[in-house]
Amino acid sequence: LAILHFDNSNCDAIVLEVGLGGRLDSTNVCSPSVCVITSIGLDHQHVLGQTLPEIAAEKAGIIKSNVPVVSGVREYESAQVVSRIASQQNSELFQLGQDFRYTGSPAQEWGSKLVFLGNRDPFSDRFEVDLHMEGDHQAGNAALAIAILDLLRDQGVPVSNGAVVNGLSQLSCIGRIERFQLPNNVLGIVDAAHNQDSVAALCETLDRRCSDRSIAVVFGTSIDKDSETMLQMLAE
Repeated sequence: LAILHFDNSNCDAIVLEVGLGGRLDSTNVCSPSVCVITSIGLDHQHVLGQTLPEIAAEKAGIIKSNVPVVSGVREYESAQVVSRIASQQNSELFQLGQDFRYTGSPAQEWGSKLVFLGNRDPFSDRFEVDLHMEGDHQAGNAALAIAILDLLRDQGVPVSNGAVVNGLSQLSCIGRIERFQLPNNVLGIVDAAHNQDSVAALCETLDRRCSDRSIAVVFGTSIDKDSETMLQMLAE
């Protein structure tokens, strides 16, 4: 239904986010222009596998023959799985940290200053943008988005640098390290973190932005999550 809606709306581009895993997900029926794997973390192990390489194999199941792949996977064994499957599919792999990289630094009040650096064609040699979103993980996500856009432009999709700057600088993500300024100089942060990786990103942000504050945490999660590990991370 969603794909029919996009088609009827004459979209210039469609971003389909996998629901669970990738290899067996319903979005995998599509023939994409670019495949993207942002990261690999321990989540949904009862379906995807108990180890990071097993989960990586499920996520890399979206890779299509001769379709370029952008990967932000950093853990070595998982990255090797992605690389192997891309090679099997004869798909060119563009790896964060090798083919392109980024630096992210905190903006003065909130958000991040991102510098994207490409190491090969068709990536921009250097691209700078201010992000409204907070956290190094969001700077990394934005770097992946810039790499994807460079590949799409190489395929003939007309996206200007101005559009990229405008889009990323205004982008917000509700429920992801979302800030609320409350009375009496109280800062409220709402985050839907529900696995170790997303809690780690939250903790890194709190440590950077709120180290001089006393912090109270209200935490809730479903019974299938590793609550003990997440609570230990937050307690520190």
